[in-house]
Amino acid sequence: MDAIIRVENLSKTFHTKERKKGEKKKKRVVQALKDVNLDVFVGENFGLLGPNGAGKTTLIKCLTTLLLPTSGTAWVNGFNIEEQEDSVRASLGCMLMGERGLYWKLTGRENLDYFGALYHVPRDVRAKRIDFLRNSRTGPWRRSRPARRCSSRSRRHSSTTPLFFSSTSRR
Repeated sequence: MDAIIRVENLSKTFHTKERKKGEKKKKRVVQALKDVNLDVFVGENFGLLGPNGAGKTTLIKCLTTLLLPTSGTAWVNGFNIEEQEDSVRASLGCMLMGERGLYWKLTGRENLDYFGALYHVPRDVRAKRIDFLRNSRTGPWRRSRPARRCSSRSRRHSSTTPLFFSSTSRR
């Protein structure tokens, strides 16, 4: 059986400059990931657990092509994260930053339409999905006010809806 996520010797190193008042800048090297190897198979429940600073978010950002690894490689749904980044992104739905994924000046409905278009979901399919969401859940897409004027609960709630437009399902 082929893995849907395969990670081979993945490493990520960050080079930062530490500043202290009155002192010269010191270069600092932070190794967020070191030779990570892992396989996740279809139907398997998998979670990343670890303390703050363990590299969980860095690994996810590498797997979703938001960060390039320093060395090693990985495949997501059969696509190489460095050579086929567009195909990797098109095969997943990922939300890392909560409500920061919304555009504040757009209404909830406009945000939904925007993310649907971003995932290349046809206009008629987008309209059906938006109507479904509007009729089944409460949130800013039920009103015509901009996201910035909605409660933080409504913004968090609606920030997950772009996942509803994952390109893995166009029907």
